[in-house]
Amino acid sequence: MLAGYASGFMSFALGHDVYFVEQSCRVMGERVCTVVGKDRASWGAVINPHLPYFQAADIKGKIHSLD
Repeated sequence: MLAGYASGFMSFALGHDVYFVEQSCRVMGERVCTVVGKDRASWGAVINPHLPYFQAADIKGKIHSLD
């Protein structure tokens, strides 16, 4: 979840998409959690499986469709 926050903040601050992806995690038995952030071009095809997780939900559209 924090990788998503970092991605959104840095994308806003830099004015272009930046994707942070977790590389290690304490829950998975690692000593520390680490993330790496890069723009899409720098990630190359490696980022493709992760992209669906970075799509914002259209909450406003979903609310209007309930009317």
